[in-house]
Amino acid sequence: MTVKSTALNLLPAIGGIGKLTRAARTTRILKLAIETKLLEKLGVITANNLEDVVRQVTGKKILSDKLIFDFTKQANNETLLYTIGKLARNDFYKGFKVSNLETINNLLKIEKNIQKISPKLVQKIPRINEINDCLNMD
Repeated sequence: MTVKSTALNLLPAIGGIGKLTRAARTTRILKLAIETKLLEKLGVITANNLEDVVRQVTGKKILSDKLIFDFTKQANNETLLYTIGKLARNDFYKGFKVSNLETINNLLKIEKNIQKISPKLVQKIPRINEINDCLNMD
């Protein structure tokens, strides 16, 4: 990630401090996604900003970790951030067995930053009580 790529992430956000923070978080997410090789799972080898990643996945169906990501109908910043978050969560769960502590920490940072951008972009996890209620239904 370079100053130029951060500036490109800022481009749509000019006009408010909240948007500047969002752009900085997006840049951080992309940097961590590259370090943890999440973008490689989407077939993206190099990317300078989120728009670059969106362009590379638009119109494709991608199979990764037994999940199918369909970008043929909709590919935008939000769907891509949601997808990165989903991949991070899956790698996090698998990571306890195969990853080092730094990788696991980076995956958590990705999800934390996506949550701060928009809670709607984070994969929902059912609470334990809701699971137990569903299991006890006859």
